[in-house]
Amino acid sequence: MSSSTSSVIAPSLAPRGLFADACEHIDAGLSLYDEGRDDRHRYLYLGHDPAVCAPAIDAPVQWLLGYPARAINLERAAVALAQRLGHAPCLRRSRPSPRRAGYRNQA
Repeated sequence: MSSSTSSVIAPSLAPRGLFADACEHIDAGLSLYDEGRDDRHRYLYLGHDPAVCAPAIDAPVQWLLGYPARAINLERAAVALAQRLGHAPCLRRSRPSPRRAGYRNQA
C-alpha cells in the first residue's frame, strides 16, 4: 500500500461512520509517506499530496470523535505543510471547508 492509497480509502470510510478505520488508514498512509520520494504524487494525482490531504480528512473525523482541538491542530498542520510546499492545489485542498466551521467554535 502507498501513502496515496491509504488517503484515498480513508475518505470513503468516514462518511459511513467507520471513524476508527478511517484513522487507521490515515495513520498507515502517513507512516509510509516520505516527502522527497512522494513529491511526484502532487502532480500524478491532481494536486493530492498525502501528507496534506490526510490531516484535512482526519480533522472532521477527530471532531466527530469528540476532539475539536485536535481537529483544529490537524487543519493547521495541513495548511502549514501546503504553504511550505508552495504547491497551489495542495494549499486549496488544505483549506478547511466552511461547512466544517462548527468545531472551530467548540474547541
